[in-house]
Amino acid sequence: MTYLPVALFNYEDGGLTAQGHSFGKLARAFSVCQEAPALIMLCEAKEYGYKGGTPLHYAADVLSEQLGRNYDTRLGWVSRGDIAPAIFFDSQVLALRFWGDQSVGLSRRNVARFRLRGREDMLQVVVQHWEPNDGGVRLLEAKRINQYGGDAIPTLLGGDLNGTASGPHLPRGEWMEEGYRKRTQKGLQLPNGQWVADTAALDHLVGGWDPALNNGQGGRGESCGFRIVAELAHQTGTPAQEAFMATVNEGIDASGLLIDYLLANLALAPAYVPGSYKVHVPPGTTRAEYPSDHRLVVAAFDL
Repeated sequence: MTYLPVALFNYEDGGLTAQGHSFGKLARAFSVCQEAPALIMLCEAKEYGYKGGTPLHYAADVLSEQLGRNYDTRLGWVSRGDIAPAIFFDSQVLALRFWGDQSVGLSRRNVARFRLRGREDMLQVVVQHWEPNDGGVRLLEAKRINQYGGDAIPTLLGGDLNGTASGPHLPRGEWMEEGYRKRTQKGLQLPNGQWVADTAALDHLVGGWDPALNNGQGGRGESCGFRIVAELAHQTGTPAQEAFMATVNEGIDASGLLIDYLLANLALAPAYVPGSYKVHVPPGTTRAEYPSDHRLVVAAFDL
């Protein structure tokens, strides 16, 4: 077996300031890790490809020093400009066989295929950062990569998906605390005037919530084959208040949604390590005190 701790983190603007990139908060965000991730999915690697990729490799060096692993790295792609996601991986654990750069079609971009060191078994990783302003675009992005849910290769999808899934157990948000423009980014207005979360994109991958399933206990209907790792955590003993914690810090987004998701396909879901999923809530109460506007999410798998 290969024990694989993983992490997902949206580092606000990639640490880019008026003075250049700053990685002190990146190190601080990961200082809470009880075990060093073998794989890190980082959103908002803003302008990390500039100057010969200096910011990307500097971030890898900072993470390596902080966590005691030697990380290799690859920069991804998004259509919205130089704010792509990136991956960092311990090449002593994961041997990269394929990276979906701009030379391949859209459905294969930001897809990594690894061989587990010492074995011929494979792991596939899909890192995403979906459109923040339009649920229709997010649904198209979900459909673009939906084939990986049924892939025979164990596949982990992670990213800031800028939306949530259906289900009464997930944070619903206080929609009227938001202005109209913000509400339209992640919400939908029903004919009766009520605002609810726009869940179509996530539900396409993981299945919409059906309250009639499981003898009225509720469950997910038909899907493309992905499972929400937070739900796997709750089903294996993690208390609901921990498993379904919002992934955006307080005072950043009044709706307080869980939008940074780890999803496991059917081939990977049984490998989830119970008790390993955690959303790290940073100390402090102001934006200046937070390492980022989003929280660090970690989990582990036995492959």
